[in-house]
Amino acid sequence: FASTQVLRSALRKYRRVLVLDDTVVVRKDAPDVFELVPVVALGATVEDPLVRKPEEAKQSLEISCLRYGVPCNTEEAWFNSGVLVASWPQLGLVETLPPWDSFERVLHWDQGYLNAMRLK
Repeated sequence: FASTQVLRSALRKYRRVLVLDDTVVVRKDAPDVFELVPVVALGATVEDPLVRKPEEAKQSLEISCLRYGVPCNTEEAWFNSGVLVASWPQLGLVETLPPWDSFERVLHWDQGYLNAMRLK
């Protein structure tokens, strides 16, 4: 839940932001992600099938959409919110957050919310 609050706060102040989980390591030779991700797009990593099986990712997306009342398109890929590149156009994803207790373990905390909201 904290990362969605950080994202909202940062997007209210800055034009573009990069949010990283505390488990992410950035190498010296990493590309400039702000050059890779267009301002109109949300940059995130699609989960590798070795990390989360495609059936599980599809199910997670379906459950998240149901939980947050968003029409679901299961053709969309489930993304991991551990690395996010966002710009002002994405502020709508986090402008109005649900109560903190709506983020559940089964929905991978805020990751389920963000995956559902991008389909809204």
